[in-house]
Amino acid sequence: MKMNVKNQDIVIIDPVYFVSEENLWKGFVETLDKSLIGCTEAIIDELTDYRQTEIIDKDENIIGEWCSDSGLLGCFLLDEVIACSKDFAEDSDNWADYCVIIRNFTGQIFFEKEQRNIPLDFLGEGMSEDVDILSIKGTGEPSFATKYVPTEMFVE
Repeated sequence: MKMNVKNQDIVIIDPVYFVSEENLWKGFVETLDKSLIGCTEAIIDELTDYRQTEIIDKDENIIGEWCSDSGLLGCFLLDEVIACSKDFAEDSDNWADYCVIIRNFTGQIFFEKEQRNIPLDFLGEGMSEDVDILSIKGTGEPSFATKYVPTEMFVE
């Protein structure tokens, strides 16, 4: 999946953090139709809950971290997310706790899944599970990519 952006602020976020109306959320989750939540440009995908992910720049400096509570993750235009949710706009002091904002991005954003075998030693020695890991890459300015960071429970 890919998204083209020209000189706009983007946000990588679980949509559960800004779609607060229950009926709207139900319709959106069933279809993943971005227009239902007022977005014209976005990419959205399902993911597992077996990882934490950092967004790094081309020099491997951490730009931010995201988390997901609903099992979904998307890249959206920031102004469309703010228009969708007054509560999200008012919570700007806490955005770094659950999403990544990249300002003035121009380029393409790609979502790709890669299957990895993750050890589950807490279930017993030698236990593991194949898990889809979502990779996000922004080619353009500024360039960015995800970096898989195993949680304490799931160590590679």
